[in-house]
Amino acid sequence: MPTTDTADWSRAEPGSVLATADDYGELVAALRKRKAALSLSGAEIEQRTGLAAGYVAKLLGPSRVKVAGPLSLGLMLQTLGLRLAVIAAETPRPGLPKRNQQEAA
Repeated sequence: MPTTDTADWSRAEPGSVLATADDYGELVAALRKRKAALSLSGAEIEQRTGLAAGYVAKLLGPSRVKVAGPLSLGLMLQTLGLRLAVIAAETPRPGLPKRNQQEAA
């Protein structure tokens, strides 16, 4: 995962870049790292956000049973003191073939 490993994830200044993520797995890894840096348990996050018991483990656990939706992602970001930014990549990748074109091949 591309990260700024020299950053202190527990005492980062507002606006500092802690990590970049090119896919959902890397985003989850960054959320896990921030959670650990703040010494927050899943239960503490659930209590602060109002998410159901065990939900954080389903979002951030190794098997990732759940995928963060608009509500849970927003609550997690707020609780972990994070914001998302959209950053232009060096070169846009060409689009993927449409699903029905992949199945026909």
